[in-house]
Amino acid sequence: MSQMKLTGLTYQQNILVYFLIFLSGNTILAYGHFGSQVNLWVLFLGMFIPFFLGLKGLKIEKKSAVPQYLQDSFSVPPSWILVFLVFMAAILRLAQADIPGYWPLPDEGLNAFNSVELSHQWNWTIFYGPSQHPPLFYWTLGLFFKWVSPSKFSLHLFPLIFSFFSLMLGVLASGMVFSRSFTFLFFVLMAFSFWPLYMGETCSFVAPFVFWEFLVFFLLALLFKKGSSGGGKYLLIMLSLCVALGFWIGIAWPVVAVVAVFSTLFFLKNRRMGNFYDFYIFLFPIFLSAGYFIFLSVEQKNGAHILSLLAFGTGTDWKKQFIDSASNFSALVWGCDTQN
Repeated sequence: MSQMKLTGLTYQQNILVYFLIFLSGNTILAYGHFGSQVNLWVLFLGMFIPFFLGLKGLKIEKKSAVPQYLQDSFSVPPSWILVFLVFMAAILRLAQADIPGYWPLPDEGLNAFNSVELSHQWNWTIFYGPSQHPPLFYWTLGLFFKWVSPSKFSLHLFPLIFSFFSLMLGVLASGMVFSRSFTFLFFVLMAFSFWPLYMGETCSFVAPFVFWEFLVFFLLALLFKKGSSGGGKYLLIMLSLCVALGFWIGIAWPVVAVVAVFSTLFFLKNRRMGNFYDFYIFLFPIFLSAGYFIFLSVEQKNGAHILSLLAFGTGTDWKKQFIDSASNFSALVWGCDTQN
């Protein structure tokens, strides 16, 4: 087990002390209304200095040591508590579908408009809106509006469904790979943390995107657990098709695809399952989908939004770029300039 000891403290007490320090610092930065000078002092004294002190005292044991995410670090609550927490996670998400006084964001209105148009008159538009998003989110929402009448409630119900099933799918995959205590921790964070809840509140491509990420994670976990014992080739095909389809959900999918491809290559090499001919078959749908996406992007002049997200790619001066970059960092702890 890794050691990171403060004087006179056990490993568990030491971890608790660091946790409370980081929690206090993050709480002050996130919810306190102080000036920049106070925030900077809290950042250095409550975050940076404890972090580097912890790194200084970190001692890693030999490689044969069992990783922490495979160890049961604490006892998981009984089944009735787990059922109650799942119920609360579902209720919490359902309650977000009709928040009094909440009005859809401009992007949500644009997404709803495009999808309502699809529900009345189908078309095969590939890239939507100023951000040139891929079509699967809009197509799925359009089909959803054929089943549930468009309204403020249904506009929020759509991402909430994806949010809840992302949670369930992620827990199933985590349970096949990690220990029970690590899986429980994953469940609690996914069920009740701010960002997983917020993605279910906003009708955008993010909720389906995260759901599809967890579907790929789930298939990877199945492959790692059962691939060498039987059905491995069918899992490879299913995983390949899911990775290939992801390019049509969001522009960030190439990052997920790279992780999935290298994870699969690592598995095939370690387990010696089949031969590399299977890996080439696995890659074929992915390259075909990515190639067709690039072809349509060039043909329809897609890419302006992607280029606008690149640092120093928009023609802004270095001072403005520095403020934008600093704002992206400060947003994680104490807020940002909302104009960036």
